[in-house]
Amino acid sequence: MGDKKAQSLASVSVYYMRGRYDTATLFRETVMRIFYMPILLAALIVFCGCAKTAPVVPDKPAPPGEDFEIQYNMPLTQIHVLPGKADYQWYTHKPEARQQSQRLEYYNAHFATITPNPEELAALRAWLKKYDFVGFKKDYPPRNPQSYPAAWHESLSVRIGNTKYHISWTGDSECPPELDKAVDELEDILKRATESEKPAPAGTEFEIQYSFAGLTKIHVLPGKVDYEWHTLKPEYEHHIPPQKPTAYDTHTATITPNEEELAALRAWLKKYDFAGFKADYPRGENAGYAAEWRHSLVVRDGDKKYSITWTDGSAPPAELTKAVEELQDILKRARESETPAQTREP
Repeated sequence: MGDKKAQSLASVSVYYMRGRYDTATLFRETVMRIFYMPILLAALIVFCGCAKTAPVVPDKPAPPGEDFEIQYNMPLTQIHVLPGKADYQWYTHKPEARQQSQRLEYYNAHFATITPNPEELAALRAWLKKYDFVGFKKDYPPRNPQSYPAAWHESLSVRIGNTKYHISWTGDSECPPELDKAVDELEDILKRATESEKPAPAGTEFEIQYSFAGLTKIHVLPGKVDYEWHTLKPEYEHHIPPQKPTAYDTHTATITPNEEELAALRAWLKKYDFAGFKADYPRGENAGYAAEWRHSLVVRDGDKKYSITWTDGSAPPAELTKAVEELQDILKRARESETPAQTREP
């Protein structure tokens, strides 16, 4: 028995002596494992905890004057809210469609571009303060990924100042009731704002609205055009154009289009395929300062309405840029044929 034990110990010693391990190396590695294992385990626990509950994402600064931004998306609702403008798109089920589906042919689409009044802005800011967005998880996965409700993806992005929160979930996720309540309340605020917007006058066959960074505002109806534009003051001509209103002279004109100008506007509406443009062209990753210069174009042609937004840091189609330039040319000629524009200090 003693001989077998001695033989076993000898074989172990030979194994280590062949260059694989010696006693000192074995002792050192054992101590290191005992010492570092709790540290690695603690780091893993902290990492997993952060991965679940870290919705706060430092983001690029919000454009000047835009102290908040809200975006909500699901297959049948798209919302984009800024202090000066809210784009709201929703769908209602067609009576003849017998089943719920994500196929849009089963729904009627509705669009609204809202300019929030002070009361509506106050309601939106109160909504931002009411809910603890940092307390929501970044993602609520579906309980059964193969289920039908799991295919209905929803997301909410909230920017307050320069801090952004992003939350995503599905129709099969187990979300906090407060998250569902927040989304319902946001939609209620926008529905009330949509109902309070003044519709176009009866018999209006078309309507065009274009705005650019608060420096150009155009509102076209067949019987009247309101046009506001700005020119840079001489003392700012050699600087990067600022967005502060005090750097510009403001000019306004109210135009009554004649038959020739109305014909040009109707031809413009027919010339461009507004349905072919996307609702939004987001800014590029390296857009920088250019992304602060926002454009929006809303076109209503009969019962059809199209809303398009982009920035100077986006990559919109050349046809969209061409359409805006042509619209401004038509109105510039109409403006010059009318009485001189009024100029005022901002």
